[in-house]
Amino acid sequence: MPETEKHRLQRAREFILRCETNRELQINISYTSYKKLRKEFIEILFHYPCHLNYDYDNGILTIVNFRGRVCSFACDILTDLALNRAKTILASEGLPDEIVGSLQSLGNPTIHSLEPNIDLRPDRSIFSSTDPLVPRIVFIGGVSLEYPYLWEKARKWLTGIRCKTVLLVSFKEKNEFSTLSPPLHLTVAEREDLYDKMNNAFVSTSKDRFEALAFGGNIWYDQLQEVFVELVRRNSSEPDGLESSREYLVRDGVDVSESVPRVIGGLRIGDFVPKISVRSLAIRVIPVDFFDRELVMDTIWGARIGEALDRFLASVVTV
Repeated sequence: MPETEKHRLQRAREFILRCETNRELQINISYTSYKKLRKEFIEILFHYPCHLNYDYDNGILTIVNFRGRVCSFACDILTDLALNRAKTILASEGLPDEIVGSLQSLGNPTIHSLEPNIDLRPDRSIFSSTDPLVPRIVFIGGVSLEYPYLWEKARKWLTGIRCKTVLLVSFKEKNEFSTLSPPLHLTVAEREDLYDKMNNAFVSTSKDRFEALAFGGNIWYDQLQEVFVELVRRNSSEPDGLESSREYLVRDGVDVSESVPRVIGGLRIGDFVPKISVRSLAIRVIPVDFFDRELVMDTIWGARIGEALDRFLASVVTV
């Protein structure tokens, strides 16, 4: 029996109320239902780990739950490294302070595009204040998402919003985590004691492998099987008008980031600043060598531990 609009709306409500990080749901609902859902949650959405993006032309609602520590921390560190390196290069080339200072990093503001009619929200972005309406570089994180879905997100940013460059940051955990049911019933002292023991056990794991973080008979963060960073930009000579370059940080649970170059995907100064700010071609083609392997991998390793502990706390009912 086909799913009705009423059932789809209820499924969207239930997805929001489950509050599980790293989840995304795409669902076809009418604009009227979207407005009803948004009005219903408008006063409490800030208490739930999600935001709503609506594709007006196709009637598709995407509910994006806030990222867990691994995805959000990785996007944060990559953004900061790229931004700081670009500023350093601009300063070393003698560009005035107002040009260097025009580059800014933002979190995840909603960007509305009329062509096509969609609302999008990046995980992180880099703007130039000389052209503030459209981000120059967008960072999109994904946890256990199918690659075509991530690619479509990049396509919308590049062809709809018309940003310059997209960096996809993808993570694949062997098995998705679900909050324990029934939950653990612990006293405050028991919870704190277990938390400390779990933290100590996890910290002793190897930084070179991303095996499952297990404790007390439960897997709190499964093996991190794959991590890659992929740069996507427009290229009219390609069949779909886009080109991409991917670098793997983790494959089959093993850290392979030693092979990742400091310049990912040919990122260059021209990706950061508009021509109105920097016209010199010699400067615009300077590669931005921002990737710091040790810092990025340590960030991911530590974030996994933090997210595993977050999952433990979310599975505890204090008695």
